[in-house]
Amino acid sequence: MNSDMALLAPASEASAPGGNLKDTYRKITWHIAPFLATAYALAFMDRINIGFAQLQMKADLGFSDAVYGTGAGIFFLGYFLFEVPSNLLLQKIGARLTLSRIMFFWGLISTLTFLIHTPAQLYIARFLLGVFEAGLYPGLVLYITYWYPPNKRATMMSYLAWGTVITGIVAGPLSGWILTDMNGVGGLQGWQWMFIIEGVPSSLFAFYIFFLLADGPAKATWLTDTQKSLVINHLREQTPAGTGRPTTFAEMLTNSRTWILALINFSLICALYAGLFWMPSIIKGSGATVLQAGVYSAIPFLVGGFAMWYWGKHSDARRERRWHYVGSSVAMFVGFLLLIAFEGSLPVSLFGLTLIIGGAMVGTVVFWPIPQAYMSSTAAAGGIALINCFALLGGFVSPFVLGYIKTSTGSLAYGFYGGMALLTIGAAMMIVFVPHDVER
Repeated sequence: MNSDMALLAPASEASAPGGNLKDTYRKITWHIAPFLATAYALAFMDRINIGFAQLQMKADLGFSDAVYGTGAGIFFLGYFLFEVPSNLLLQKIGARLTLSRIMFFWGLISTLTFLIHTPAQLYIARFLLGVFEAGLYPGLVLYITYWYPPNKRATMMSYLAWGTVITGIVAGPLSGWILTDMNGVGGLQGWQWMFIIEGVPSSLFAFYIFFLLADGPAKATWLTDTQKSLVINHLREQTPAGTGRPTTFAEMLTNSRTWILALINFSLICALYAGLFWMPSIIKGSGATVLQAGVYSAIPFLVGGFAMWYWGKHSDARRERRWHYVGSSVAMFVGFLLLIAFEGSLPVSLFGLTLIIGGAMVGTVVFWPIPQAYMSSTAAAGGIALINCFALLGGFVSPFVLGYIKTSTGSLAYGFYGGMALLTIGAAMMIVFVPHDVER
């Protein structure tokens, strides 16, 4: 059977040699999951390592908390402006070209951040990092839809989110070691070495994507023709056919569910970065050294990784998303409450940060299958990017506002109260405005 005929073969060939659907998806996962986790791990490291850099950089360059908060957050403005065009380009030219371009240039910008000396240079570097990274996460989310039906996507999102776990486990201790032991080597400060050492791998990984990534099942050389046929037909059969689903980018823009989901995700992202960008300073302020702050910061990601893996599989098995999302919001709410009530206590701060970061990881895993399920493949490219880029404005608002609150009051408590309020609003919107027919 030639390739074209095989791709048109019926799904009943599941019993043919090499054509078992379960085995085929297992094979796909072995190829796709490591790529998803690695790509997002590198992205997350280059996005959050400024949280560790600020432990030295603020004193070295004379930056205030407000300058740091603005620099940390302005990344998301660049991301916001270029995310939708990037994802539309991915749909047009393919994942291999789009994702390799993204990773090469953002790795380059991240590395060159070691050259900054003024607040303006910090803002420009972080803005450009957002511009060049724009589209990676929604691109990876869209890429999952090319391979998996709706009832498998929360599990795959957990593999993608394991990138944050890898980063959390590696970046904290690595950054702490670089800041401590590389400080002064070759005439550079520790924070400068941190940007160099943690930025270069992203550009190198771009070459792996360019030469080895398959754009979809039809172009996967490691699948047999029968396996390609099974996956393509299964995806077609499992595509929801409910009414009211946007089928074009224009319809997606005028669909109320798009903006409801964007607001829900905005609340989650605001709360996440309220804890994430300030985690190293919270831990250090509770009595830890710089090196200990790096090591301890791995704990929330490690615990959160197992939580999202379990909760993602549980959500897929129950085919339920909304209440799983609400549960994650409750965990984050409690985490902020603990940070406020027991400020300065290292064990309680670590527990609170674990609830916040782990809860956000779980919430992300069970959130994204919802927009994936109700949008057609045509609308999904722009829709997923739009929901994500609007939500990532929270990544600018949160550190920007908290930076000025910390500078003005000396405490993050008022910012944490805002995060708790947003979580409450987001959870309520999920229950009230998101119907059951889009959660599967």
